[in-house]
Amino acid sequence: MALVSMATEDDAVYAPSEPNPYGYGLCLRLTEEQVEALGLAANPPKPGTKVGLRAMAFVQCVNQELDDDADPDDPNGIDVCMTLQVTDLEVTPAGAGTTQDAASMLYSS
Repeated sequence: MALVSMATEDDAVYAPSEPNPYGYGLCLRLTEEQVEALGLAANPPKPGTKVGLRAMAFVQCVNQELDDDADPDDPNGIDVCMTLQVTDLEVTPAGAGTTQDAASMLYSS
């Protein structure tokens, strides 16, 4: 599966205090303990550095809502939103491999 940009064209629905093209809620904030657990405390990346992420999450909530002007029989008129709770995270330098080889990442459960 390829990485997919999470940038949105309309951030008016969830307008944060600062403009964010990725929408409200897609920013991960790590505590000091979490940064240490990831092994990044001694040599953290500089702001602006791109890093790779590999994460495990569970689906916490799925919400389906009919658009105001949509035909109820048209499946394209239904908006679907999900809340994912990240449970495990790995951070690597951009372009670097992860600690597992590609095959085990693709086929592990």
